[in-house]
Amino acid sequence: MFPYYKDNENEFSFQMQRLRNVKCSSNCHFAIEAVIVLDGLLTVKLDDRIYNISSNEVMLIMPYQIHSFATPTESESIILNISKDIFPDNKMIYETEKPAEPVLKIPKFDFLYITEHLNTIDVNDIVSLYCVFYAIFNLYFKNTYFVHKEGPNDLYGRAIDYTSRHFGENITIKDMAKALHVNHVYLSRVFNMYSDTNFRTFLNGFRAERATTLLKNTDTRITEIAYECGFCSLRNFNRVFKHLYYCTPKEYRSKEKKAINKSIK
Repeated sequence: MFPYYKDNENEFSFQMQRLRNVKCSSNCHFAIEAVIVLDGLLTVKLDDRIYNISSNEVMLIMPYQIHSFATPTESESIILNISKDIFPDNKMIYETEKPAEPVLKIPKFDFLYITEHLNTIDVNDIVSLYCVFYAIFNLYFKNTYFVHKEGPNDLYGRAIDYTSRHFGENITIKDMAKALHVNHVYLSRVFNMYSDTNFRTFLNGFRAERATTLLKNTDTRITEIAYECGFCSLRNFNRVFKHLYYCTPKEYRSKEKKAINKSIK
C-alpha cells in the first residue's frame, strides 16, 4: 500500500484490502477510508496526531486528511476506501467535516456483522456497500460528533501525486518543483512540514513500499524489482529496505511467503 492522491476515474469506486503489518508514508486522497483492525496494533498518524488502534477498533479517515500507517510489532487490518460520491445526500459533510473522535471500539455484534459482510461482499453490489459503510457510520453518529476540518496543503497533495507517477524515474526535488511550477526551496519546506522528512527520504520510503507489494505478490527477481521501483542499484535497494523493514528484501519475501502458506493451511 503506498501513497496516492487522485481518485479512481469511477466516481462510485470501492476498494477493500486485507493487509498484514501495514506500513505507508503520508498520503491523502478523495475517498472516505475506514480502517478496521482485526488483530494486533496499528499506529496511525492523522492530522499531526498519533493514534494506536487495537483489535476490534475502527478509524474513520475523511477525504483530504493526511495520514500514514505503521505497525509496531504485528497487525492485521481491513482497509476500505469508498468514494464520497456514493453518499450524495451527505457529500458536503464528508468533504468539510471529520469525527471529533476518529477511533471507536466496535461492539461485538456490529463487528461480527461487518466482518461477515466483508468476507462475502461483491464490490459491484451497491446495496451491500451501503450496508457495510452505514453500519460503520452509524457507530460515529451514535458515539461522537463531527467538526470542521481543514483541507491539506494543495501543493503537498500535488507533490504526492507527482511522486506516485514518477517514483520509478531518477527524480529530484528540483525536477518536481519544475514540473509543478514552484520554487524548489519552497517545495522542500512544504515537504518537510507535511511529511516530517525530506523528499529523498520520502521517495525512498515510497519506492520501498511499492517493492514490498511486488515481493509479496510476484516472483519477479529482486534485482528487477529494485530497478523497477527506481533504485539505482541492488546495493542501494538493500540498504534502504533494511533500514525501513529491518530485514533484506530476500528475507522479507521469504517471511511473507511463509505467512501466506501458513494462513492457507
